[in-house]
Amino acid sequence: MPREGRMDSLEFDSFTWPKRNGANEDSLVVGTHLELHYFGVADGVGGSIASQVAVMQAEAVIKKESTDDMLTIFRSVHKKMEDVAAKDKNLQNMATTFTLCVIKHNAVSVGHVGDSRLYQLRNSSIIYKTEDQTLYSNLSNRGAENIVPHYSNILSSALCPAHQYTLVSTELSLWPGDRLIICSDGVHKVISNKELTEISVGSSNIRSFTLKIKAVLRIRGISLGWGHDQASSAGDSRMVRLS
Repeated sequence: MPREGRMDSLEFDSFTWPKRNGANEDSLVVGTHLELHYFGVADGVGGSIASQVAVMQAEAVIKKESTDDMLTIFRSVHKKMEDVAAKDKNLQNMATTFTLCVIKHNAVSVGHVGDSRLYQLRNSSIIYKTEDQTLYSNLSNRGAENIVPHYSNILSSALCPAHQYTLVSTELSLWPGDRLIICSDGVHKVISNKELTEISVGSSNIRSFTLKIKAVLRIRGISLGWGHDQASSAGDSRMVRLS
């Protein structure tokens, strides 16, 4: 389900594909309000309800308050999830990742929870990348060795009504020609950082870049679910490990 266009001097492209069984746990938000342009992806754990709530509430807050303050946006998203779960006890353990950016002129506000990623590409380099909030990353940062690869599928933080979360927010500056890519783990577990930069350098525009990413993923036999340059793989199995 492609979606492309231009926002002032910004060029964007997005699409979503379900898994082979028809399920799609990813939800995306792409839009503009006044001087704010916003892009994000939420990747639900065990279902799509949490991701849908996250992107809809985030967009509602951005439009109502004309804000790019990530603390305000994510607090509102979490509160909305709590309200939804209070009406249906079966949804108390729903969870989702959520990576969001709001662009105003050349300033970018980023909010990040979970293991979807935002990359900032400049020329042939990745100059910024969010860090995965997974058990694997936590252990790696502590210097652990021989970490079980499956630990990369265990989230250490996610938006969940029954638990608190760790929000990582940052501010970036855009230069002409920079590219921002937001992707779920279905892309970054299949396409390396080096490949990502090589594809970007070889793409004259964002549409060309998107088509080349999709081609690589097809060749590697991945069933996709994209959102503003994002995808999740078929048979993706993840758990949330929250304290």
